[in-house]
Amino acid sequence: RYAGDTRFDTAIAIADGGLANPTTLLLTNGLDFPDALPAGAAAGAIGGAVLLTSGTTVPAPLQTYLDAHPAVTLFAIGGPAAAAVPAATPVAGATRYETSVAVAEQFYAAPLVVGVVSGTNYPDALTGGADVAFAGFPLLLTPGAALEPSVQAYLESTHDAIDIAVIYGGFAAVSEFAGLQVYAAIS
Repeated sequence: RYAGDTRFDTAIAIADGGLANPTTLLLTNGLDFPDALPAGAAAGAIGGAVLLTSGTTVPAPLQTYLDAHPAVTLFAIGGPAAAAVPAATPVAGATRYETSVAVAEQFYAAPLVVGVVSGTNYPDALTGGADVAFAGFPLLLTPGAALEPSVQAYLESTHDAIDIAVIYGGFAAVSEFAGLQVYAAIS
């Protein structure tokens, strides 16, 4: 069991005991889910770990871990984490959707496959994130009704490399219209 008194402690237990203290850490807001979804997929793909900030602040367990591991490479995924740890390389956009694009641009050069999932709720993204992390591909968030413009622009700019876009969830999560927009963007 990898567990701690808080979510922050549990993330550290996973990084330490489960992942043997990887040298790349992706820090993300532990108080909300959107930035953690693409961060988790990226961490899995690059052999890193996700550690949690408390919004825009660094909780004591995280600070203790960072002090004990000064040689790690730090990325702050999303605006709150970037504000919490200014020494980390910021990987953030103005919205959760733009942050997922920033993660894709930072960690994936010319992906052959991308995952697309609703950014308004986490269950499909949580399970889809594990799938794309295992395969080594990015997870992009979009509103359910239509494809987010920043995601569409990313797909269009990388369409020559992309062979497949996997959409996670049913039409209630990502509409048929949004799916058609994904297809058009990578065609």
